[in-house]
Amino acid sequence: MKIKKILGAATFLLLLVLQMGIIYGLRMLDYLSKRKAGVNHHLMVRKGYYDHNLFTPTNRIMILVLIVLLIAALVYFLLREKNFWAKISLATTTLIAAFGAWAMLSKTFGSKLFFPYAMAGVGILFLLELTKLLAAKKLLSEKKLLSEK
Repeated sequence: MKIKKILGAATFLLLLVLQMGIIYGLRMLDYLSKRKAGVNHHLMVRKGYYDHNLFTPTNRIMILVLIVLLIAALVYFLLREKNFWAKISLATTTLIAAFGAWAMLSKTFGSKLFFPYAMAGVGILFLLELTKLLAAKKLLSEKKLLSEK
């Protein structure tokens, strides 16, 4: 049981460090886009490509609908959950999804050069947060099963 607890804490910490690294990387990309001509040129070319191929108005609406459905499901599970730590994890996941929805709607954020990379970063953060949530639920369910025996 102690090994599972240590493994769970190590997994949580590793995923947290990965999330912080992604946030820091996006911040550095924003900083470098204003300072370095090569980075700026690369981001302009990539933004044009992604705006014309991936982030078309129709695709943005479809992505936004998916995000809203995910937020609705997360809020539903948040209201049903009784464990405090699971509530915090669900709330964090909901906030990340809400930020993704805001970023898709925002003209200001959409005009940033690193917008496609930020959307990829938000997607990865969301998946890492869901992984943490599922790992926590699995550890909590095993703990309940062990305490009932």
